[in-house]
Amino acid sequence: MMQSFQVLQETPQYTVSGYGTSLPVLITETLLQADRSAVISVQLDQSGWGAFVCGRKLFVWRFKQAQITRASQCYRLALPASELCHSAKLVCLFPSQSGVPSVMAVSPEGVIRFWSSLHNDLAFYERGLDLSNQECYSVTHLENGKCLLATTSNQMILLSVASQNMQTQVEVHNLKPSHGMLARMSSLIFGYSKSHTAQIRRVCAGSETPEGHEVYVLHDEVLQKWLISEPGQETVVYEKQLGAVLMHHFQREFGLTSTDGLKTWLLDVQPTTSSVLLLAAVTNIHVPSPRLHYALVEMQAESSSVEGQDPVEAIHIADKTHPYKVTDEVSLLDCHLLLSHPNHPASFIYSKNLLIGCSLSPDVGPSFQEINLPDARTYILGAGSVDGQCMFFHSAEGLVTVRMNEPEMPGMDESIVGQSRLNQSSRLDHSRLDHPRLDHSRLDQSRLDHSTHEVSHFEQSMSQSMLQNSSLMVPTPRRTEGGIPESGGEYLNGLKTAFLCVCRSSLSQAENILAELFPPEEGEDGYTDSPLDKAVERLSLELINDFPPADPRWAESVPQDSVSATGSLILIHQLEDKMKAHGKLVSFLKSSGLWARLHSVAGEDYSKSSHCVLLEHVEKLAAARALCHQHAEHANLIDAAISRVTDREKLDKLPSGLTLRDVFYTEVAEVHQIFRGLQEEEEALLRTDFSPRDSVTLISNINSVYQAVLQEAWQVHESKSLVYQPPEGVDIRLPAQLWTASSGPKGLRALISQQHNLTVQNGVSNAEDGVTKSNLFQQLFNLTELQLDGYFSQLESVRDSLGEDTLEYGDLEQKYLQERSALIKPFVKFGQIERAASLAEKFLDFGILVELCDESNTGHKRLQHYMDYYANQGFSDFVFKYYIDRGQRGKLMTHFSHRPELSDFLRQHDHISWLQDIQTNNFNQAHLTLKKLADREKYSVAKKKTLLSLSKLSALAADDPVNPTVIEGINDDLFLITNQEQLPPSVLQRLQIDDATEMPVMQVDELIELYTGEKNKAANEYDFMKALDLLITYVPKDSPGFAALQRRIWSRAVMRNSWNDPTGADPFQYCRETVFFKLAKMALESYRDKPRDEFLPSPGELLRSEELADVRESKNLQYLLRLGMEKLNQT
Repeated sequence: MMQSFQVLQETPQYTVSGYGTSLPVLITETLLQADRSAVISVQLDQSGWGAFVCGRKLFVWRFKQAQITRASQCYRLALPASELCHSAKLVCLFPSQSGVPSVMAVSPEGVIRFWSSLHNDLAFYERGLDLSNQECYSVTHLENGKCLLATTSNQMILLSVASQNMQTQVEVHNLKPSHGMLARMSSLIFGYSKSHTAQIRRVCAGSETPEGHEVYVLHDEVLQKWLISEPGQETVVYEKQLGAVLMHHFQREFGLTSTDGLKTWLLDVQPTTSSVLLLAAVTNIHVPSPRLHYALVEMQAESSSVEGQDPVEAIHIADKTHPYKVTDEVSLLDCHLLLSHPNHPASFIYSKNLLIGCSLSPDVGPSFQEINLPDARTYILGAGSVDGQCMFFHSAEGLVTVRMNEPEMPGMDESIVGQSRLNQSSRLDHSRLDHPRLDHSRLDQSRLDHSTHEVSHFEQSMSQSMLQNSSLMVPTPRRTEGGIPESGGEYLNGLKTAFLCVCRSSLSQAENILAELFPPEEGEDGYTDSPLDKAVERLSLELINDFPPADPRWAESVPQDSVSATGSLILIHQLEDKMKAHGKLVSFLKSSGLWARLHSVAGEDYSKSSHCVLLEHVEKLAAARALCHQHAEHANLIDAAISRVTDREKLDKLPSGLTLRDVFYTEVAEVHQIFRGLQEEEEALLRTDFSPRDSVTLISNINSVYQAVLQEAWQVHESKSLVYQPPEGVDIRLPAQLWTASSGPKGLRALISQQHNLTVQNGVSNAEDGVTKSNLFQQLFNLTELQLDGYFSQLESVRDSLGEDTLEYGDLEQKYLQERSALIKPFVKFGQIERAASLAEKFLDFGILVELCDESNTGHKRLQHYMDYYANQGFSDFVFKYYIDRGQRGKLMTHFSHRPELSDFLRQHDHISWLQDIQTNNFNQAHLTLKKLADREKYSVAKKKTLLSLSKLSALAADDPVNPTVIEGINDDLFLITNQEQLPPSVLQRLQIDDATEMPVMQVDELIELYTGEKNKAANEYDFMKALDLLITYVPKDSPGFAALQRRIWSRAVMRNSWNDPTGADPFQYCRETVFFKLAKMALESYRDKPRDEFLPSPGELLRSEELADVRESKNLQYLLRLGMEKLNQT
């Protein structure tokens, strides 16, 4: 991928250039807010990712543009708590297939944190190391998920990342050197093993060999070479004592007679393809004013030295020296060595405020060149080598690359050209302390004065425009349709004139123009489409849609009143100049006070905040710039798309020589049309006889364009949103919608979803190899993230401006939820678990997260983490409801019974909340819940019995004694159920109930009816006695139905026998055999303590019962009843 470079300093010896895009806003803000005492360090990894450490804050960002990952993508992580200063040396970045690395960070005290995914900053694995008060020094990345931790007391620990069933852990192994024959020979030749008090200077990873990974460890005077394969299989290949050897070499180099007074240090080590390069320092403390020299030491790479052979091949001492003082020793020795490539002769010696370029070219000879830093207040925070380029993180410039220029034979005009070049750029531009990569967006008075001295295309063009068109009174209609009406032209012209005056530092003239055009006291602003808002919108459009006046093909089309933003002929430079010009416009609006007076402009469907419109314009400039970079790689495809969306009639009216590409990139405001053109071109090509492989390539190429352009626009939106916010106190309640997330059938949101579906259906299914499929999934991941980011941003804007209770917010949220599910589910379907989980974590798709965890054997641990992390988003309740809805109550109670929020959730789910209460020993609440459930149960008598029994047991187990009447009530309910269970089988048969446990719960009157009614044709005195017991126990005597039920029981008992004339029988003996008198005798015995009228009616009351209406006139019945009752009274 192409990187953007800007030359900052160029000499015949070296070139310093800015690297990449601007720094992420999070890092910029941290740099600006950090005080002088803040300890900041940076690591630049060869993968193109960087680690920025300040305090406990760790930022991991992508500084190298890649096809699957956008530059400046930044993640913020929290380091473990520490009383010591964190360092980027203790951070390790592990590359991954997703393009976003995993990160391991170690605190100085030895607490390890590992993030397998950076999308969730709280989803990390952590463990502590027992270092016995040692301090961690550095972490060195090896291959295959391993890294090497070194402590200040020389302990070496191998850390290995292991992952199984979605669970990550870091395995620890203390290295115990197994010295081989070569190591023993080296020790005999060059000295014994290092002292235990020696200090580690550097741990450097070498090449990967079949036997293991080479690692070089540099101590004060000792160099070790290790070979590390698996834990427990590490070997020290050699160990060389170099102190005395170097001392003698330096003695010869300086022409001294002895080594007395010489003091040497080994500072760094770097392996090359043919040797080992050491950075050393030396001084002579016996001279009056000691000077410190830095030197590069070339040493044999292998340990196969014959006895007595000197391992040092050559020493190269730098010309530049530094005053040596013991008090300055720490800072002087804090130097490092950086190689551009193991087989390249160029290298750099650097420290916080020193940079020396070194060349060990065998053709030209060794050379050293000091590279000047801007001033003493700036410094280097870190360095790294990427793609053969040495780059440094500068406190003012951000990322810069330094290239040593190869010496050439002098040419005929070298003295003139070289001198001119040197005069123009012989030093770093000090004005770049306010470089845009640090997002210094405010334009104050001093910066307005300073801006005229900066040499740039757009300022030269604007100044020329001002000089040539000083009146600027009549506006010329531009390419934007529906612009300001003629009555508003004076506002546009006046604003344009004031802007150009500021660019020429004619500040008083600009103030007079603005005071006359937009007097604040007349109330001409603060509403939609005010003259100020329309003029600002139009001027911004003119800047981004500006013709390049330096291009002779456009000469006839440039309006006389044009505010030219660029003087370049190269498209990409034109776009960059326009971005700078637009930044100047915003600074002008802020410094003049107009920024706070802006309100809104009317759009096609709704009004937009003017601040959002300006932000949209700069986003489109960034998108056009990204598209221009993609054009070189996908020229035919993008040209075809441009031809579909560019108005050819407009091209016909323009001078000859211009192409559709020229027209399109000039109309930056319409850059979003490229996506429609790409979609139409893609659909047209797929309808032809494209092979599956060609279809996959086409879809992948279009995805690349989509994500590159959209990611660049989104990155600018994220980094510039604070700059383009209205000032505090300005309340403009208008929801913002990103142009990258425009809705409607032809909106960009629909096009992204369509491309997503096309990739899933035609791309993934036709991919022939794993690499292609993985690339497509990463593109899908990026498109999904961009789409949902747009939704999320819009939801926040609608919520803040209109509120969550509005119809607009509800409709948008529903669309977001539907789209979120549709975009993430394909990852689950195709087994892309990590990508699906990452998206679901970021965009709160709890359903996907629970589904993924539920399918894993150990997923419940991940669920526990999510419950803690998303505690404020209701994740726990979602999980509980998920298992309840699926009837998996056992899993719910097994995995989550220890969580206190489960008890709160189950208050609304009585049918299982009692289980949680029992689990937490809340027996009293379990008793109450079970009793309530039992009272509600109507359909199963067996279930009600169980609930009542459990309620009774819970009440008895409760710590607080339960009122005895409560237990009695439960016993009464159980007794009622017992009576129901004892219904005769014949009754159940007539009720068509095969199993007594399947009976519904019956009330007292129902049971009395079943025991005494027609369904119990064989009812005897015991059945009637049960009915009577039910009446006495459960029906209050003073209730309206008590007397009627009592008469019904006794009347039906009477009707169980015939009361005709008992011929030849003893009347009393006959009475004794009837069900009625048997029941009466049992009742008198059972209720002897109760008044008789409570359970036995008198004969007169009984005969008045409706049940006996047909027989009450029978004399025999009357006689026998009274006879039997009299006899019973006597007994």
